[in-house]
Formats: sequence, C-alpha cells, structure tokens
Amino acid sequence: LFLPTDSVMNVYYAEQGKSSYLDFDTTFLKELALNHLIPFEISTGDFGLGAIREKNFLGDYIVTEFDGSDIILNKNSRIINQNEQAANGVIHIIDKVLAPKTKSVYEVLKEDPSYSLFTEGLEVTGIADTLNTIEFLYSENMARTRFTVLAVADTTFNRFGITNIDQMIAQFTSAPDRITYIENGFYRFIEYHC
Repeated sequence: LFLPTDSVMNVYYAEQGKSSYLDFDTTFLKELALNHLIPFEISTGDFGLGAIREKNFLGDYIVTEFDGSDIILNKNSRIINQNEQAANGVIHIIDKVLAPKTKSVYEVLKEDPSYSLFTEGLEVTGIADTLNTIEFLYSENMARTRFTVLAVADTTFNRFGITNIDQMIAQFTSAPDRITYIENGFYRFIEYHC
C-alpha cells in the first residue's frame, strides 16, 4: 500500500477544488484507493528503475525512479517512510497522492501545444482514434491498452521549414489524398513514431 497522509490528502482535495472526500463520486474514490494498492508484498529493496514489476489494482504499473536515496513514484510522489510491515503486506508512506491516469496518450499530446503538428498528423491519418482508446472489450472483459509514442516537437519540424500540416504531409508523401492508407509515406512516418 502506498499511503498518503491526511495532510497530503487535504492538499489533493484542495487541488481538485474539493473540501473533503465526501465531495467526490464514490466510483472515483474507489479507483483512487485501488491506484495506491498492489496485490503483492513489495518492499523498496525490490524496486528497480522504471516501474514496479507488478500492476496495481487498476491494471497500471507504478513508475519508479531514484533521486539520490529517495524513491519517486509516477514522477511526482516521494516515499517518505518505507517498508512498514503489516500482517498482510507492507506500507510505504508517500508525500503526494498517486492520481489515477484517466487521459489517453492522444489526449495528453493534444493538450500540449509543443506537439501540435504531430498531433494534427495523428488526427488526419486516423491514428489518433487508436491512441485515444484506453480500454476495449476482449472476450467478456475489458482489456487495457498500452501505447508508447515518440512524439516529434513542433520545433523539430520548424528547423526543416515545416510550420503547418500541409508542409508536413508534402515532406513525406506525393499522395496527400491517401494519407489514411498504411502504405502512404506520411502515414508510415506518423505510425513509425507510435
């Protein structure tokens, strides 16, 4: 269990514009709690650089990195007291809430103006639709998708004189009317980064 203290929770409530847990939907509260819980006993000695080897109860990996002797989770939460043993597991006290990831890869990119050309490329090829999928029906259950995108910043395109989507398309294909086809050079360029 990655356990935020009461004061940490109060900061989180304020950041969300709420005064207490009573202001949240119970479904969200359940997901918030499950995001902090891994169904295995894992002490900090088992942590490696990258991610904890087991998924949390939401099916996500908690990312780990080190800052000197400190362990950072999901790029913003520091373990401030580690390896408190309980009868059925181990507790790590953390200094920030591990908020569930609810946005797709595409949504995160779309919100960042530094990647507007690349994001527009995802949209015009139709690849954005795939990257916007978080879960899909697999047999009778929902399955979580996992994507990695190596997004190209607008400044990189700008260095080559590309400042709009039409220039970008022209750089990679002579068939701009077929950019949704997998064999098209522009489609392949965008897909190659996903």
